[in-house]
Amino acid sequence: MRSRSRRLGFFFLMAVSILYGFPSAPAEGPARERLLPDLGWTVIGTTADSAVLEIPGRGPTPLFREEAAMMESAASFAPAYSLHLEGVAYSVVAGRQSEELTFIVTTDTAFLTPEGAAIGQEFQTLLADHGGELRQETGWACYLCLPSGWAAGLPVLSDDTKWIPCEDHKLDDAEISWFFKRAGTCKE
Repeated sequence: MRSRSRRLGFFFLMAVSILYGFPSAPAEGPARERLLPDLGWTVIGTTADSAVLEIPGRGPTPLFREEAAMMESAASFAPAYSLHLEGVAYSVVAGRQSEELTFIVTTDTAFLTPEGAAIGQEFQTLLADHGGELRQETGWACYLCLPSGWAAGLPVLSDDTKWIPCEDHKLDDAEISWFFKRAGTCKE
């Protein structure tokens, strides 16, 4: 009996090693676009706790893994890396392919989009200036796509940490609380 348990344990460890020890094949379907082709940022290497981002005019820039995973959509968490660039703090997610960034987010009040939008700006002002409509990804985000490809996000949780559906936001006094770019979300 003990020998059977050891064999099963061995096969279990082998299966786990095969499943998690080797890179998986890319998912079938349409290829995902690179996130920030306008900036030309490229991930040039990752390890368990860091990554290196190539930024034109700046060269290789080290990124350090954040303690918590980043929620990049309603059903997806991914390792996030911290980036401080020109006085602004960002969190970035590197894709499964070595040269793609799939998500970048900031809540830093020093950040301005190319349109001049900022954290704390009234949502109605942004909507009046740039048009568009409030989009919702249930359980994750309510946001407005801007012409630059950045998305302006509204707070998604109430004070008691319950999800606020987009239609329940009081847009007259809502303020932008974060900005993000994600592959395929807001086309430039």
